Amino acid sequence: MWWLPALVVTVGTAALTVGADTGDLPFFVHAADDLFTRDWAQAYANPDLQVGPVQLVLLAVADAVAGVLSLSTFTVLAFVVPLGVTALFLLVLRRLLPGPRPLLLLTASVVFAGLGLPAAAYLDGHMAQAVVPLLWVLAAGGAAAVAGALDGLADDLRHVMAVAGAASPAALDPTMVVAPRGG
Repeated sequence: MWWLPALVVTVGTAALTVGADTGDLPFFVHAADDLFTRDWAQAYANPDLQVGPVQLVLLAVADAVAGVLSLSTFTVLAFVVPLGVTALFLLVLRRLLPGPRPLLLLTASVVFAGLGLPAAAYLDGHMAQAVVPLLWVLAAGGAAAVAGALDGLADDLRHVMAVAGAASPAALDPTMVVAPRGG
């Protein structure tokens, strides 16, 4: 049950977004309406449409569900998107931190939700920006892949420090990587 507080916090932050300006989301939802018409093949005729087909289908389903429930599509999405992002984050977190670590899992998940990161995925209208990196972590193999990426970044930093002649990251100076301007 370590995950329950994160979902409660997510619902709380999501409630704050109801009625907010969601950027491109209304345009995306309107484009999703075309998927269930005889003009479905024209859904991507507009070059401004910046979402993939999976997100477009999910938006169309949310629009249909909202209609059945007699709710605004955006009210439904204000809760479904953050809860979905949080659920995916919880799955990734559990994969990265296997074993009995309920306090660490609880803390990380509540901080994630409390910072409003799941709600931001709804507000920005570009849910893929939150979902795709989480899916990458899952696809890459979880903790081992993340550890490998961090090791690679650390190796790169050590190489940069060696080339720059710096003994530590604190010793790095912008003049070591940027040519002086002027005379």
